[in-house]
Amino acid sequence: MNARLLTAGLALLVLAVAGAGCGGGGDSTISTGASGATGASATSDVAADADAKAAARTAQVTLEALATEHNGSYAGADVSRLAQLDPRLADADLTVTSDDTTYTVDVASTSGVTFSITREKNGAVAFSCEPPGTGGCPDSGDWS
Repeated sequence: MNARLLTAGLALLVLAVAGAGCGGGGDSTISTGASGATGASATSDVAADADAKAAARTAQVTLEALATEHNGSYAGADVSRLAQLDPRLADADLTVTSDDTTYTVDVASTSGVTFSITREKNGAVAFSCEPPGTGGCPDSGDWS
């Protein structure tokens, strides 16, 4: 694939992720989570969770760009390759599991919440988090 086309595609995907991040999840409240933390601790947990969600979305976009170069296959994608393509992922507590048609990205926040994005074989994408009702993870466990 043409390097210029890949660069343009990555730039568009980054803009899409930035726009999705600005739209937020519609939840403007600050949860104290199961620990009942308040004040600076709760604020730092919210920021950490926001960073983890952003890293998960960035990894998703990078995986899609990588698959574009590999005839739609996600096989062989790993953390080091994603961080090579997008250096912002280098500091994320990230794990990637992938095969030809599916992937799961998990990002652990320093708050203790893990945010995941899973692409199923049929193309459906799910956004889940654990443990539900903690920090930036809604009670439903769905952070989309």
